[in-house]
Amino acid sequence: SIHSGSAGRNNPGEGTALGYATAAVDLADGKVHRVSVVYLPYVEKAYFPKMTANENLLQYLLDNGEGRRLGTLAVFLDDGIETNKPTLAIPLNLSVLLNLPQGLAYVGFTGSTGLKWEKHDVLDWKWCNEKCL
Repeated sequence: SIHSGSAGRNNPGEGTALGYATAAVDLADGKVHRVSVVYLPYVEKAYFPKMTANENLLQYLLDNGEGRRLGTLAVFLDDGIETNKPTLAIPLNLSVLLNLPQGLAYVGFTGSTGLKWEKHDVLDWKWCNEKCL
């Protein structure tokens, strides 16, 4: 799922959930998985089959007066990276969500297993202004 506390603190609760994958993904199979997170400054129609939203997202579907329009936040997993098929996508105005006065933000990682225990390792990551290869 995609969660955001906007300019405040994030948490795993339903109040910060903006969208969910439409199909379950097994990440507890002991394999190394590749993930790509992409924000496009436009709505990508090709991602509609995996696009999801809920009532928490409504306030972030607006233009904030800066001429920045609705975009798409998409998460790709494993083969979906090469085939350009996201695991999930949401429509979003990232500027409104994060209240970015200078256009700058922090990026981080988190994982959750509920009441279970599991090891999560980020083996490598990079930030790209254009599509990463």
